[in-house]
Amino acid sequence: MNHEQMIQNLREGQERETIRRRKQEQKFWDHSPDIDDLEGVLHQRTKMELDEMRKNFGFQGMSSMNKRDLIGHFKELLPVHLHRTLSYLNEDAYELVKKLADGKEGVSGEDYSFSYASKIVSRAWAFPAIQDGRRIWILPKELRAAFHEADGQKLQQQVRENTEWILLTKGMLHNYGYIEHGAAISTLKRVSGAEVDIQRYFEVMRLCSYYELNMATGGFVSAGLDFEEKEELITHHETRPEIPYYPFSKKQLIKAASGGGIEPSESMDPFIEMVKTSYDVDQEEILDHASLLEGLLKEGMNINELLEVFQEAFEIPNKKVMEQVADTLVYANNHTRMWMLKGHKPVELPRQKQAAFKEEPREKVVPFKQDRKIGRNEPCPCGSGKKYKKCCGSPK
Repeated sequence: MNHEQMIQNLREGQERETIRRRKQEQKFWDHSPDIDDLEGVLHQRTKMELDEMRKNFGFQGMSSMNKRDLIGHFKELLPVHLHRTLSYLNEDAYELVKKLADGKEGVSGEDYSFSYASKIVSRAWAFPAIQDGRRIWILPKELRAAFHEADGQKLQQQVRENTEWILLTKGMLHNYGYIEHGAAISTLKRVSGAEVDIQRYFEVMRLCSYYELNMATGGFVSAGLDFEEKEELITHHETRPEIPYYPFSKKQLIKAASGGGIEPSESMDPFIEMVKTSYDVDQEEILDHASLLEGLLKEGMNINELLEVFQEAFEIPNKKVMEQVADTLVYANNHTRMWMLKGHKPVELPRQKQAAFKEEPREKVVPFKQDRKIGRNEPCPCGSGKKYKKCCGSPK
């Protein structure tokens, strides 16, 4: 099978999966909101959902049980072990569970994607129902009590850390497009000055991956890229081991993650001035076009393609203006932080080599403190499928 056929097969598979999930979604939510005991709520879930819950809680010796037997064990175990998954909450999810635990009714589930809602259920944070035609969340009384017992300073600190990890990782992807797992954890440690619980970090990232990022083999990749774009970007990174990830500051990463990196950078200043001089366009429209072109540059679009994009919005009246446009785009190209260069500007790389720029460690070893030590022969928490000693726990 050639590469093009493989890509076509993957796309067709994704389309079939989308259709299947649409059918699942209605069934997922279509339950009564009047059931308030854990056993009753669990009976509403499918065997597959209960198995996913079993895996997330790490319950052993239950993989061959039928649905009835699983429910019999879950109604006793989930309230006792809910703290295991509560430690993966971010601030938004924490507020959802807290509202439900405090007895608030009719908490809306309308804005939750099916993927994210499924992950919430698999961690027993909340359960879906329909009330007067609206999607809402419910939480049975046993788990409301378990949440109040687990809530406190330690959990709230973990929630703050989890939320910051998400923001910082999103900021990395805004600036890099793709980043290796080991480099992501090293960056977190560098900018936060704190240890990183690897096991919890990967669980938190799995939860937020439904729309903010994708987990690829060996790293995280921007959720906005299609399959071919992801593969091309990852290849660019892997074939440039001599280029380190640019060391953005914590403030820069959080600003990028929060949408503060959308305005055009100084690399677009000559372009903005050229458009002001040559065209009768208001400032807001100019900045919109500058942001668009800078984003395309960052993602790897070449100058000729950028000129075509520019001409879709602006008529180029003569050769002089064409040269001015081309010159400003060349300048922008050389001064834009690019994904394929791991956040560096093209003009930085020669100076970086001359100054013997110190590369951020690329090794996968991440010897940070964890609540539970990962065994060397256990599966790596990054999800690669390899043993920990041969992946993130490898000395090289």
